[in-house]
Amino acid sequence: GPAGAFSFEDDVYLANGATAADSTDVVFVGNYDSEAGDTTLSGNVTIAGDRLESAGAVTLGIAGATPSKELRIASPAATQILSESDSVTIQAATVLESDLQVRASAGDIQVEGPIDGISRGAQSIHFIAAGTTTLNGAIGGTFPLRAVFADLPGTTVLGANIAVSGGAATFNNPVVVAAHVTLVGRSGSRMEFNDTVNGDVGGGGDSLTLDCPGGSYFQAAVGGTEPIGDDTGAAITVVAGSAEFDSSVATDSV
Repeated sequence: GPAGAFSFEDDVYLANGATAADSTDVVFVGNYDSEAGDTTLSGNVTIAGDRLESAGAVTLGIAGATPSKELRIASPAATQILSESDSVTIQAATVLESDLQVRASAGDIQVEGPIDGISRGAQSIHFIAAGTTTLNGAIGGTFPLRAVFADLPGTTVLGANIAVSGGAATFNNPVVVAAHVTLVGRSGSRMEFNDTVNGDVGGGGDSLTLDCPGGSYFQAAVGGTEPIGDDTGAAITVVAGSAEFDSSVATDSV
């Protein structure tokens, strides 16, 4: 699309997908639905409606070591970003003014930029993917979210830190720890792992640091397929709170 800024005050329905260059900022006051094709919005995007739904892949922002574009969720109620038949990739820095669900019904979710609320413990995010949800952008680094959820049927790969306040970070699907990840819980928050947790096969180093006075709970095996740790330090460090393991634990640590 052409450079500039476009604001759609009503619902948008497209027979095919949409493409907007990184010089084009887009505001959706209503809902967005495409019946076919991919949706690629490379500039700043504000979603003030209930949903952005694409038949094909959804890509928001542009790739880069530091995200240069912003995705702002500004709906008065919860918002859903959905790909019906492909993947969702978020390469922008995301700001949540309300709760957000990201769903890839037949593909993966890839998050490369940071995700923050607008105040401590006020917003939540929920990931549901048929494939793999990869979280390479820090969540709650500036303003911790109230809650983070990751659900079946897919797998979650943790590649960045997560902070929550007043709720929980809940992983209902298998988790792979793919970096040196710190999980922070404040104001009674919990860390809940309701499926297996493993290290990264062939990765560049992985470990978990748990800074959660409200407790960290592991309901299934940890390191059963691939031990956590990289032989260079502690694989699991508990800074605050308790860590309860209801099954076996295997680590590679010194």
